[in-house]
Amino acid sequence: MKLVKWNSLLKMTLTLSLILGLGLMAGCGDDDDPTDPGGGGTLPDGTITFTFDGTALDYGHSVSATNLGDVDERIIGGTSVDANQVIMITVPKAVGTHTILSGSDASINVTVDDVFWGCVAGSIILSTSTDTHLVGSFIGTFEDMQQNTVTLSNGAFDVPLVLVQ
Repeated sequence: MKLVKWNSLLKMTLTLSLILGLGLMAGCGDDDDPTDPGGGGTLPDGTITFTFDGTALDYGHSVSATNLGDVDERIIGGTSVDANQVIMITVPKAVGTHTILSGSDASINVTVDDVFWGCVAGSIILSTSTDTHLVGSFIGTFEDMQQNTVTLSNGAFDVPLVLVQ
């Protein structure tokens, strides 16, 4: 179980580095013509919010998503303003509810105050998935490396998507 979590941590670190770099490059465009995300998104572009172990968190800094080539999944990442909190959400690109269990295509990993937490059970609802935008919500139960558990609730994201071919 711990090897799987370390592999997830490594994947999260490498992928988030790519996402953040792409997000910074994409952020240099013209924002004078915002588009409606469709699907009932209510958060501003580039926002991930959730309640983690009773604490409301807002990741509005360096937030973006990518598909990383011809893969049938989207990877959403973001950091808090102080950069010691990171989230990475992996979800198939199809709109719908995606269940998170061991070995599933969907996952959520969170680092809060330098502690890595992996989702062991939960779900991601992807309500909008276009070539330019993702909107959805998520919940879950998380474990750290010592198998302590916490709950994530009220998760929501509304992020621009950068397609990488």
